[in-house]
Amino acid sequence: MTRPITVQQAQAWGLVDAYEPQSENLLRRHILRLKHLPRTGILRYKNYMRELNDLIVQARARAVAANQEVFSDSQNLDRISRYVEKGQLPWED
Repeated sequence: MTRPITVQQAQAWGLVDAYEPQSENLLRRHILRLKHLPRTGILRYKNYMRELNDLIVQARARAVAANQEVFSDSQNLDRISRYVEKGQLPWED
């Protein structure tokens, strides 16, 4: 979808966990909570993220090839141009 959504919609859809008018205060509270995490938990998470990074690096060639295929397809490029120029989505005639 290319339309903006409200923060209330984002929360209802599970895209955000929390929000409030003063986001700086919310961010500050979450950062303060991070100070209380045990070091072992942080190390485990960092190891997990490092493993994911390895998977991403391994998948890079496939991802590049897939993007080249999608963006070299003249029909896809025509649909993108139509959306940019006219605001018309591919399924709209």
